[in-house]
Amino acid sequence: VTFNSREIGQALGNAIVERMELEKAREEARSYNIEFFMGSPDDLKSLFLYNGVMEVLQPYLDDGTLVCQSERTSFNDTSVMRFSESEAERNLSEILEEAYQGKTLDIICTSFDSAVTGVIDALDQVGISPEGGQWPMLTGVGCELEAVQRIAAGSQAVSVYMDRETLAKEAVNMVDTYLKGEDPEVTDYEQYDNGKKIIGTYTCEIQLIDRDNYELLIDKGYYTEEEVLPEGAAPREEETDAQVSAAPTPDPD
Repeated sequence: VTFNSREIGQALGNAIVERMELEKAREEARSYNIEFFMGSPDDLKSLFLYNGVMEVLQPYLDDGTLVCQSERTSFNDTSVMRFSESEAERNLSEILEEAYQGKTLDIICTSFDSAVTGVIDALDQVGISPEGGQWPMLTGVGCELEAVQRIAAGSQAVSVYMDRETLAKEAVNMVDTYLKGEDPEVTDYEQYDNGKKIIGTYTCEIQLIDRDNYELLIDKGYYTEEEVLPEGAAPREEETDAQVSAAPTPDPD
């Protein structure tokens, strides 16, 4: 029972295609600069996610709609060992120094939220800020609190939410079904190969989070409004009595 890392990568790729209007850019023969920061090479999920990203974005790299000035596009060249925030910062600092003198970096595709923290530090060191007009589109995964705060403030475009409660429930359901002598539900019997056999897997749904829907995490109780809202931001409108009465009663913990 897991989350489909390949699907997460595809979601990030599709978010970039849609938000940067890559089809329109392709028609108008325009291009955007992009850099990649993928997960740790010793974690198999990282490769699945990378493959998902490239399935969506490779055609745009091939035709020049997306340009990676550093030429770091392979998994080995873009992976960040042990998901290190500081390594992501160092890598981007090198890339900016070597490949972006006089050039604008438009998109930074990362596969974990702490990488976004690292690349923001690297951008800050060269004077690039959200207020400066050259802020890149940033993607992450995990919906860490700091990332959701950035999404609410507008400095990070998207992250991916994976509901661990759903993961736990589906694991329990699978065990319960098996103990009853029945076959557990499997949604993927193709991509998970441990070298001995293909492992039947149930993949839980993911949720792309952006500035339009980050309040889903507040509604779920994942974070409070006070934790997420940027300083000085107005809180959401209070619910009316009718809305409260119509809302479903949450299950007890």
